[in-house]
Amino acid sequence: MNTLKKLLIFLIVSFKLSLYIINETITTNPLIMYLYVLVIFLLALPTILNLKFDKSSFIKTMTILVISFIMFILYKEDNIFLYAIIALMTLDDDNKEMIKIFFWSSLMIYIITLFLGACGYLQVDDVYRTIDGTSAVRNSLGFANANAVFTYFVPIVLSGIYLYGKSNFFTVIVFLSATVLFSYCKSRTGYYLTLFILFTNLFSKQQWILKIKHRQFLFCFIVSLLIACCFGISEYNSVNQLLSYRPWYYLQFLKQGPFVWGGGLSEHMVLDNLYFHLLAYYSIIGFGLYYYIFTEGLLLNKEPKIAFISFFFLSYGIFEAVTIANFTIVIFLKEIFLKYRGEENND
Repeated sequence: MNTLKKLLIFLIVSFKLSLYIINETITTNPLIMYLYVLVIFLLALPTILNLKFDKSSFIKTMTILVISFIMFILYKEDNIFLYAIIALMTLDDDNKEMIKIFFWSSLMIYIITLFLGACGYLQVDDVYRTIDGTSAVRNSLGFANANAVFTYFVPIVLSGIYLYGKSNFFTVIVFLSATVLFSYCKSRTGYYLTLFILFTNLFSKQQWILKIKHRQFLFCFIVSLLIACCFGISEYNSVNQLLSYRPWYYLQFLKQGPFVWGGGLSEHMVLDNLYFHLLAYYSIIGFGLYYYIFTEGLLLNKEPKIAFISFFFLSYGIFEAVTIANFTIVIFLKEIFLKYRGEENND
């Protein structure tokens, strides 16, 4: 992978994360995002134009690019469009280099955010909340809210799992870091998921995940529906309260259907779920695009480690709307684009 590609991936990941974090706490001019995407696209264009596609594979590839670009224009959803650019730029390159850039750039922005929050340059919110029957203070550490502390931390852990795997040093560092972060933000979902990721990575064979492999997205979406329908009927049942009223909000959202246009939620609606978030903000078309990328990509990819990491990204999505720094989307888009190009060679 040449230096220009590495630089562009670093710029995409670091600037994208910075914009997400800043936009959650400070209102910025939307033109910044449009200019940023335009500059990245123009810089990547020469590399993309050098790729060899026949007419059929070019049309299929452009279809994904056009749909993702329309999503960006209509809903400011730049994930798929930018990740598609990375996938095309690195189509013939090794995934490990790309993941390494995701890991270090995400870690850098994360540490900078913590530092700016500690120094008072980013707003730090202290929220008093009853957790497990006791009153606790939840600190946002410079992020938009306490849950966001782990929303940005878990993707770093998962990219690190790919790179450093069974390293005891990495495991200890992540465990200690997660425990310290949890002591401030009290985000149970992100913390317990991190511990479970570390445990399963060390003590279980990753082959088990192949049993549901390409059905991961559908599986997690069905689990989300079951949680909403079983525990969201009453606002005051114990499971609903344990899950911070998520099931109740899920069910209220589902009653709104049929999610044709997207565009967002009412002001008082809280929706900590990736799948319902996609339907609410990006319509059934955006949801369908994500479903296609994960399902087709997992079917084509042969690495159990990628299936393992993808499963935890998607599982976290049951309780948090996580799309940030998900490098598996890039890998799956690469698999899909390579399949399109392979079809031309088989004709």
